[in-house]
Amino acid sequence: MIKQEKNKLKTYNLNVNLDSSLSIKGSKVLEGVSVYPNPTSDRVKLLLNNLEKATISLFSLEGVLLQTMNVTNTKNVNIDLSNYAEGMYLIKVEQVDKNCTLKVFKF
Repeated sequence: MIKQEKNKLKTYNLNVNLDSSLSIKGSKVLEGVSVYPNPTSDRVKLLLNNLEKATISLFSLEGVLLQTMNVTNTKNVNIDLSNYAEGMYLIKVEQVDKNCTLKVFKF
């Protein structure tokens, strides 16, 4: 940044730090979670890799929360999409300090 004052030129230093991550600070990626069949016509099975405790949420692409459930010591969960329109949905799996989001296509 440069500022000029009555024929005097002053120079200022400006430090900018950019963080390009899109995650919440301190949050880690939850690994080992998958969904099948994808695409699906009605139901999907979410494989959780035996998570101790997690919250599972189903969202529309518009960000509308459609379903939510809490699970404990579960290897897999069935999610029924039969009452929803064709399109893409997001399944978010959250633990205290880890999370992941999966895309599911319904036809």
